[in-house]
Parts: sequence; structure tokens; C-alpha cells
Amino acid sequence: MEGGQLLVATLVATLVATLVATLVLALCGATTMATFSAPVGVVRKKTTNRFHVPVNLDDL
Repeated sequence: MEGGQLLVATLVATLVATLVATLVLALCGATTMATFSAPVGVVRKKTTNRFHVPVNLDDL
């Protein structure tokens, strides 16, 4: 019996760890994207307004 319970416990722990890791990665990814995309948007707006020429930062 103990062997079967150990196997089930291991499987459950693996599933929980996978779910937690996925959630953490998703949250970190979303936070990172928001952190980086916000300043880029501000820079694009400022350069566009200052020079009156749309500057595409992706081409730089």
C-alpha cells in the first residue's frame, strides 16, 4: 500500500509543481512585457512629437 501512496503523492506533487511553475512563468512574462513595452511606447510618443517624424524603433 505504501508504495502506491508514494507513487500517487509523487504524481500529485509533480502536477502541482508544473502548474505553479507555469503560473509563475506566465505572470513573470506578462509583468516583463508590460515593464518593457510601457517605456517603449513613451519613447515612441516623445520622439514622434519632438521631431514630427514617426520613428520606428523596430528598424533601429
